[in-house]
Amino acid sequence: MSVASDVYGASQAFQGAQRSQIPDDVVSYFQSGAGGDMKSYVVEGDPNYVYWFNDKTNRIESRLWRGDSDPGPFFGDQAQSGGSSQGNVFNDGDDNAGQSDASNVDKDSSDQTSKSAAIGSAQPVQGAPTEKSKSCVGAAMNALQKSADGVAVYNELGNKAFFKTWLDCSDPQFELSTAVHESVHLITSDRDAFPLVNGGEVKRPNEVSAFTPPEKVGYRFPGDDEYAKTYLRPGRASSAQNFLYLMDELNAYTHDLNTAVYLKNYTSADRSSDHRDGLAALMAFVATYLQEAKSRYPSTWNGLQSPKVAKTLAILWAQAEKVMQSSCGIPNFGTQYKRYMSQTYSSEARSAVRAIIGRAPVAPAACLNMADDVE
Repeated sequence: MSVASDVYGASQAFQGAQRSQIPDDVVSYFQSGAGGDMKSYVVEGDPNYVYWFNDKTNRIESRLWRGDSDPGPFFGDQAQSGGSSQGNVFNDGDDNAGQSDASNVDKDSSDQTSKSAAIGSAQPVQGAPTEKSKSCVGAAMNALQKSADGVAVYNELGNKAFFKTWLDCSDPQFELSTAVHESVHLITSDRDAFPLVNGGEVKRPNEVSAFTPPEKVGYRFPGDDEYAKTYLRPGRASSAQNFLYLMDELNAYTHDLNTAVYLKNYTSADRSSDHRDGLAALMAFVATYLQEAKSRYPSTWNGLQSPKVAKTLAILWAQAEKVMQSSCGIPNFGTQYKRYMSQTYSSEARSAVRAIIGRAPVAPAACLNMADDVE
């Protein structure tokens, strides 16, 4: 999962807004590939804008920009304020899913895949699969079978076209970790629960939405930090305004790295990736948030210590630690993770994390002792 290409998403002006706040003359409506209650709207004439709408709550979850440069102010922001194969193990209703024949790909929903995006996320959106990317879907799905968790996430989706939208034939791992990451966001929103690595789920503690916005800790990270720019800077991702979505990103990046670890043989010795960086960054963001809450935001700190919130954070943190440890020793998996870890495991951050999860966080010594990857 890369943030090398800036994506400016989840406009806060629309998060929580009602459907009526999206002008009918500038949107087209269609059923999304989420397979649940989420729908999405795309601005006609400019598919770079994507709105996600939840039928259950009658609210807009997020608004995403799909592009490689800063679009400037979001449309309507000022006017609208509110908010390898061992047989096919995939449950996708398609007996040919594990084959490489591109004619079997997305035949039921090719219209919708070009408009898919992730809820509460500001990740690079790959767009509709090109003919070139479609040609490797079979190989990618065969590779995915190396990751039991990746398969489970894929099977959970109601519409498999969404997952395949994120595949990239030019990537040694076909960007499968990204596909898993973004699918986790959809499953989380649809089930109101965080799906866990290797099975199970934990309900979202929605009360954390009232806590101090994570953007308040953005100053603790360099201005040119791409992950911080994406997840902690105002007006970009929902995670900057809502700690619930920062937790969502922590979980999604855990699945992301876990998938990449199981696909480690699908890598190129002369090509570096940032698989480890993403999870390291989100762990640093969460640890720093806890540290800042402890020292500066007493109401939020009290809320973080409530049993439900603390238990959820302990579960998400434990699986993140385990997955990070499993990645140690794999070369070319990141270039920035040591910098993030130095912040995550500072004495002040460790103290705050320990107070919430009930034990001392465990630094991944094997990762910290690795030779630095070349950028």
